[in-house]
Amino acid sequence: MVYVELNNMIKIKNSLIFEKLKSKKIIILFIIILLFSAGLFIWWQRKEEPKITFVPTDEFIERKTNGEKIIEHKKSGLEMKVPLDWQIIDSGYGLFLASIDFKPRSETSSYSPLVPEKGCIFEVSIKAVNSDEQIYFRNLIDSIQEFPDNYPGYEVIEIGKHNGFKHIYSFEDESFAGDYVIVRILNEERVYIFEAYLFSEDKEKCTQEFEEFLNKILIE
Repeated sequence: MVYVELNNMIKIKNSLIFEKLKSKKIIILFIIILLFSAGLFIWWQRKEEPKITFVPTDEFIERKTNGEKIIEHKKSGLEMKVPLDWQIIDSGYGLFLASIDFKPRSETSSYSPLVPEKGCIFEVSIKAVNSDEQIYFRNLIDSIQEFPDNYPGYEVIEIGKHNGFKHIYSFEDESFAGDYVIVRILNEERVYIFEAYLFSEDKEKCTQEFEEFLNKILIE
């Protein structure tokens, strides 16, 4: 009799121990699932957040010297010069440089929100690029040099000992005639982008201004 009761007590005790272990395993499993779910959620959020690769306008510094306005972006080693009376227009990322007589068209085109009717306007931006994009740009520059006939409107150029290319898009529509010029210069992990909207009555003057602007750019 005593043996049977003792045996029953042992069984009950073992059963309680098993239930406790089972409960602990369930709690541990629940915690693991919870942590995994939280980690997955954070990873998904970071994946979904767009990575901003363009330099914001407020990182550019302006100073005046010798009758010129100098605009710098120290982190990327960029320095630009424009006439003293030119305007700097905040665009959020990068910036617009406009002559004092710049006047936008009353009817803008889908090509640009700042198509000029009079005066000159240039756009400057700096974009971080990954290794794949660097390879793409280098291959494109090599292809333009090797097969120029395959790339009408393209020209390989050099600014501050860094290679890049210029591309001219010409528009001949009566309501929207002119040239859009874009220059891309590759420097390790960055691409410097300079654009000119040559659609105003001052197209010839602005074309010359853009060339002078490019010639004065310094990139470390």
